Amino acid sequence: YTVELHYYYYPESIVDAADGRTWLGDNFDSVLLYGSLVEAYIYMKGEADMMTLYNTKYNEALALAKRLGDGLERQDAYRSGQYRQAVT
Repeated sequence: YTVELHYYYYPESIVDAADGRTWLGDNFDSVLLYGSLVEAYIYMKGEADMMTLYNTKYNEALALAKRLGDGLERQDAYRSGQYRQAVT
C-alpha cells in the first residue's frame, strides 16, 4: 500500500541547524524581505509612504504563501479527499 501523510508542526527554530537554510527563505524570500523591512522601518521611524508600500508588499507575499499552505495551489494534482478550488 502507498500512503501519503500531511501534517503540520512548529519547528524549533526558523533556521535548520544542519545547513542554515529555511523553507520560507528558499520558497518565499519576499515574505522575509518585506517583513524585515516593515520591522526595520518601525524601529527607524521611517517615512509613512514607504512603510505603507512595504506593508502592502508583505501582505501580498504572505497571501501567496498562505494559498500554498491552504492547499489551493494543487489543481494539477489528482488527490482524492482534499479540498480543491479553481486557481484564479
